[in-house]
Amino acid sequence: MGFKEGDRVRVRMDLELYQKCHMEKSNNYESVNPLVYNYLLGETLTIDEVMPYCYYCKETANVRFTDEMLVALPYDPTHIAIWQDGRKVIAVNTDTGKRSEARCRPDDTFDFRIGAMLALQRLLI
Repeated sequence: MGFKEGDRVRVRMDLELYQKCHMEKSNNYESVNPLVYNYLLGETLTIDEVMPYCYYCKETANVRFTDEMLVALPYDPTHIAIWQDGRKVIAVNTDTGKRSEARCRPDDTFDFRIGAMLALQRLLI
């Protein structure tokens, strides 16, 4: 899978207690410990640190996760803000701070919907 820092993930619900889970790019295996099994199944976490043999998450101190323990969350578009500033439309991902713009030429008719679509498309590419 190859998660990176800041990725939002969910702990798989089908994990078994003491199940060995593999890290894809290494030969490391981690067992599902009782803390993960009893309290974290199905929880949404944020990858805080990526190591060659495991991941650490912001919400859990010193708990090691592997690729097989986690699933990626789909992109949540509710973290995007779009607004008009004169003859331009600005789109910002409020999680990452990434920003894009769509400007209207002086000889064109301004249409917010078209500007919003262009700015959003540029933001997501």
